[in-house]
Amino acid sequence: MRSSTNWFVGLGILLSVASSVSEADPAPVDIHFSVIQQLPIIPLAGKTNITRTVTNVVFSGSETVSNYVIDDARLLAMLANSYNTNFPSNATIKMFGLGAIAVVAGTNLILDPGAVMSLYVIPGGPSIFSGPQGSVQTYSPKGYSSLLTEDQTSYFPASFVYDDSSLTTRDGTTTQFSANGIESFHNRSRDLNNAYKYTFHIKFTGSGVGTNFTSSSLNRLVIIGDLSAHISSSP
Repeated sequence: MRSSTNWFVGLGILLSVASSVSEADPAPVDIHFSVIQQLPIIPLAGKTNITRTVTNVVFSGSETVSNYVIDDARLLAMLANSYNTNFPSNATIKMFGLGAIAVVAGTNLILDPGAVMSLYVIPGGPSIFSGPQGSVQTYSPKGYSSLLTEDQTSYFPASFVYDDSSLTTRDGTTTQFSANGIESFHNRSRDLNNAYKYTFHIKFTGSGVGTNFTSSSLNRLVIIGDLSAHISSSP
């Protein structure tokens, strides 16, 4: 039976190279990050109150925020702005291999955004895993057969990062945030005589802070949410 430890270490290496896009196992990504964005102070009123003994000059203002969601469509728009480009109408975000995220139109890879956006395992972090493994080896007059099965979930600390501050964006706005959290990897597989079939479910849940910056303002961000993908072998 395959070693769980060796398999998991290999998985961690694959996930940590999030900007390396392969052509295997593209799967749609479901993204939902809730964002609270700080807006500039809004002055509400200013007045002067004069009495016999004192003069009061009173100003009042209000701190305000906006709320929105970063989903697949908004993230596509953010990437188009970051790279100062336009995507075709059928563009989608997909996950390749076990962690690399890219923009795809049909069967064509049109953008690897690894320089701006990445999902990676935090080096040196603890990890746990649970679930059964099985191995059946059969020797008979008809020959030898081997069946390996796994139904395991692994959990490890990870980070989702977006930072386009090094690019000349289309509208001049740069966005930077980092969400730290937990990534889970559920592997359900069946290997019968080296005929390998599998279903992977990858999910990251995290929270973090960041900024939106223009030449005239700097707005702080707080984000919380998740992204997930299902990857399966061909039937």
